[in-house]
Amino acid sequence: MSTNALVFLANEQYAPYVKQMVYSARSHGCWSEDIVLLAWDLADASWFERRGVFVIPVGADDFQFGDLPSSSAVYFAKIILFHPKFSRWDKLIYLDVDMIIRKDIRHLLTYENFAAADDCFRYPVIHQMAPRNSDWSQAAINGIMTSRELWAVSFNSGMMVIPKKMLSQELFADLCRQTAAYWRECAYYDQGVLNMVLNSQRDRVPYVYNDYYFSEHFNRRGLLRRLSDRHAVILHIIHPTKPWDPRNPYHAEWSARMNKSEATETYQVDGVEPSRWGMMLVDFINRWNIAGVYFWGWWLDRYRGARWFFLRFSKASSRGK
Repeated sequence: MSTNALVFLANEQYAPYVKQMVYSARSHGCWSEDIVLLAWDLADASWFERRGVFVIPVGADDFQFGDLPSSSAVYFAKIILFHPKFSRWDKLIYLDVDMIIRKDIRHLLTYENFAAADDCFRYPVIHQMAPRNSDWSQAAINGIMTSRELWAVSFNSGMMVIPKKMLSQELFADLCRQTAAYWRECAYYDQGVLNMVLNSQRDRVPYVYNDYYFSEHFNRRGLLRRLSDRHAVILHIIHPTKPWDPRNPYHAEWSARMNKSEATETYQVDGVEPSRWGMMLVDFINRWNIAGVYFWGWWLDRYRGARWFFLRFSKASSRGK
């Protein structure tokens, strides 16, 4: 057993997609330590076992989620990683399966505390804990968190670094209690609860380790634009389509890796070390563009009357010419 572990979570539907992740982690992510699959009602795990993956069964009975339907519990299952039974490893790195690992991921092991990258669009915590298409001011979380906590930039739980020192029965039980109390409020399942409990203590990971290049179009079309995804270490392809969808522009790359994962049980490591300059550049572009989007959204809302008058005046002037 190795010192650290890379962890994936999947049920019967998503287990095939973990194969691509295992291949990418070994070949492109330079990952030589343990890999763990949290298997939710998985009938056949032989593919993973032949490749040395630790398969750990997980089910609804492992949690105390109150009246959360057992059919929905899988969407909160990564909370199990904060249970002390995973303290056999010094650090856990969790990754969602809708990702493509492009470069060496071992830099993530340098974080000594809980760490994660900002959520897409640098959304605040209140965004995570307000049901979709609802008024944020009516969310139950408003009564239990301060304004500063609510409007802090939240993290995306699709990539997390979890150190051994934070694992405890008390933290796991607290996450279960918060899930039981607020699961209806969570816009993105476990991400809401994890932000509510852990966001104030996380270290920030650079954007390129949870890179939404495909999904955040303003970074491709903004005033400062990224001309390519070449600096991405881990691409997170969240919407409008997933990488296994033939319509997705990354489908060919994903499919090629999927085929290779089926064809081999050994891996040739050809990962590339990420560029520190690239990390800083992408972080700057991302923050600049998001700040611009928020500013213009605020300006148009704040000066709606002035905008209406300007447009009417412009049209009238044009007709008079």
